[in-house]
Amino acid sequence: MDTNKGKVLIVDDEPGIREGFRHIFDWYGLGLALIGTASSGEEALSIIREVSPDIVISDIVMQGISGLQLIQETRDAGNTDTQFILISGYNEFKYAQKAISLGVAAYILKPIDKAELEDALIRIRQKRIPDSSPVDIGILQRNARHLFIQHLVNGEIRSSREVAEGIQNFGVRLEDTDSTAITIADRDGRALSGCRSAMDYIKANHAEAIEDKGRTIIIINGSERVALHFTRQILEMLSKDGYGGFIAGVGSTVPSLADISSSYAQSIAAISYHAYWEDRRIFTGDDISKDRPALSTSSLDIDKLKDLITRSDIEGIKDYMGNFFQALLFAKTPPPSYVKGMLLFLMNGIERGIAEAEDIEMRQLEEARPDLADPMLLMDEIRSSVTGYFITISQALLPEARLSSDRIIRECRKYVQEHLYGRIAEDELASALGLSQPYLSAYFSRRTGETFRSYVNRIRNEEAKQLLAQGMSIDEVSEKLGYSDYRSFHRIFKKMNGESPSQWKKRSAR
Repeated sequence: MDTNKGKVLIVDDEPGIREGFRHIFDWYGLGLALIGTASSGEEALSIIREVSPDIVISDIVMQGISGLQLIQETRDAGNTDTQFILISGYNEFKYAQKAISLGVAAYILKPIDKAELEDALIRIRQKRIPDSSPVDIGILQRNARHLFIQHLVNGEIRSSREVAEGIQNFGVRLEDTDSTAITIADRDGRALSGCRSAMDYIKANHAEAIEDKGRTIIIINGSERVALHFTRQILEMLSKDGYGGFIAGVGSTVPSLADISSSYAQSIAAISYHAYWEDRRIFTGDDISKDRPALSTSSLDIDKLKDLITRSDIEGIKDYMGNFFQALLFAKTPPPSYVKGMLLFLMNGIERGIAEAEDIEMRQLEEARPDLADPMLLMDEIRSSVTGYFITISQALLPEARLSSDRIIRECRKYVQEHLYGRIAEDELASALGLSQPYLSAYFSRRTGETFRSYVNRIRNEEAKQLLAQGMSIDEVSEKLGYSDYRSFHRIFKKMNGESPSQWKKRSAR
C-alpha cells in the first residue's frame, strides 16, 4: 500500500451502501486509499485498533455500536489522529450536537451530496491533523430543516409524531395545525431569496420557505384566506424592490402539516394556469378547470401528421396543429399538465414513427424536442414551440438524417473534411467511390439541393470565418484552405458573405 495515501475505512450496516462507497470516487486520485469496509461498529473498532486509518466514514445509526459510540471508544482508546465523517438522515439531526462535541470532522446529511463529501475528504487529507474548523451547527440545522420541509411537501412524512419531532429538532417555525402551501415563481428564473424584505416578512409571519427547481415553496399556518393576504403582501414587496415578474399559486388549507403535500400539489396546479392569463399574478384552486377535456390520445391521428412532416407540407403541419389546439382547448382552460401530456404523447408518436419509417435514430429527433417542463410557459409559447419543432423535423432534421444515412453523401462529406486544408478533387473522389464524375455531381446535387462545388465553398467559408476570428491573417487563411491565390479566396468569400475578408474580420473583432 502507498504510505503517502491517506487510509480510509467505510462503516455501514447496509451492504449496498458499502459497495456504493467503493465506487463513488477515484480514491487514488484524491490521494486516498480505501483500505476496506466494516459492516458494524464492532468490526470497525477492531480494524481501527489494528491499522489506525486516517479517515473513517460511518453511518450514525447502526445495530450494536453506533457511529457516535465508535468515535467515543476510539477516542477513549487514545486514538486522536483518526478523523471521522458521520453520515446522518435529517431525522437523526438530534445527534449532531453530540457528534460535534466528539470532534467529528464532517457531518453530512442524507441524501449524500458527492461534492460535499469530496470537499470534506480533501480538506482532511490536506491537513492530516485534527480539523481546526468547527462544524457549524447552524448550517447543519438549516440543511436539516430544508430537508424536513422538502419531505413534507413531497408527502414523505405522514404521521403527527414525525411532524412533532421535526418541529422540535430542527427549529421549524410552524405549528402542526391548519396550514396552506404557496408556490412562487418568476419568468426570469430569479429566486425569491434575493429579496430581503420578502424573506424577512416570511420569517416574521413564522412561515417556512425553501427553494426547489427554480420555485419558492412556502408553508404558512392558517387558512387559504390568510395565505392569500400573505401572498399579496409578498408580491407587493417584490414589486417595490424591482422583482415584478413573480406569480404565485395558493393551495387549499389542510388540517395538519402531515397533509401539506396535497395543498402544495394544488398550488403547483394553480400556478400552471398562468399559461392562459399572462397578466394575472395569483392563482388558486378555483382556477383549476373541472371540465372534462374533449380530446384523448385515442382520437389523435398521428399518421396524418407524420405524413405531412415526411412530405414537408409546412402549411399542412400548421393547419393540423391549429386544429389540434382548437380541439384540445375546447374546454377553454384544461389543465396545462393535460395539454403538455397530450403534446408529449404526440411528439413521442411522431419521433417513433419517423425513426422507424426512415431508419434513423430517435435521438436525432429527441435532442431538438422543446422543453415543456417550465411552469411559466404561456399557452401561445407552447403552441409555437411544438409546431416549430415539427416544422424543424420536416425542413432540417429529417433531410439531414436522410443524407447521413446515404453512403455516397456520407463519403463525400468525409472526404471534404479530410481534405479541407488541401486540394479537393471531385474526379478523384468519384474514382474512389467507383463512380463517374458526372454521375457523382448529378447525384450530389439531386440529394442535397446544392452542387458539390457549392458545398465545398460553404464548408470552407465557415472554416475561414473561424480562422479569421482566431486572428489568422487573410493570406494565411487563403493558403491554409487550399485556394490557388488570394484573389480567388477574396472573390468567393465576398460573394458568400456580402463583404470582403478584411471587412468581415474588422467587424467581427469589435
